[in-house]
Amino acid sequence: TVAIPTGFTATAVMVYGSATDAIEIWEMQINSKTGVSKGTGNVDTEIDITDVASSTTNYLLIQVANASGNEVHCGFSIK
Repeated sequence: TVAIPTGFTATAVMVYGSATDAIEIWEMQINSKTGVSKGTGNVDTEIDITDVASSTTNYLLIQVANASGNEVHCGFSIK
């Protein structure tokens, strides 16, 4: 998960790893179980997402469909 700092907007996500596993980025709400998909892509590719402005209740959930033996090294969201 990634918090979006107050006053910023997440516009893209990048995840590095040992293979090109599929990724889905979700905008989640801390006060409910709801989430909205904001984009899909692959590890080692900058993923342009539907812009997500910070709020007091939202954050990004980055879901990696990691195959057995593959590694996720790090990631970031661009604001």
